[in-house]
Amino acid sequence: MTGKHQVAQTIHEILTGPLDIAPECIRPETRLPDLGLDSLAYVELAVLISSAFGVEIDDEELRDVSVEQLTELVEQRRATA
Repeated sequence: MTGKHQVAQTIHEILTGPLDIAPECIRPETRLPDLGLDSLAYVELAVLISSAFGVEIDDEELRDVSVEQLTELVEQRRATA
């Protein structure tokens, strides 16, 4: 499993697990706002990502990105950590 694939899989698991989003709604091009996240869910997502990957992502950074862009952002942060 490649690093990017592993990151994408973990993000998918976070979205479908703790955030309870239906798996069929999550595609690489899906924007996070289109998943119906509220402000508390963005904060929870940021905390879960930070915990899973050891990188800091502010919940404001999540408000207008796609799932694929989030995967790339995590990869970039991991590369510079």
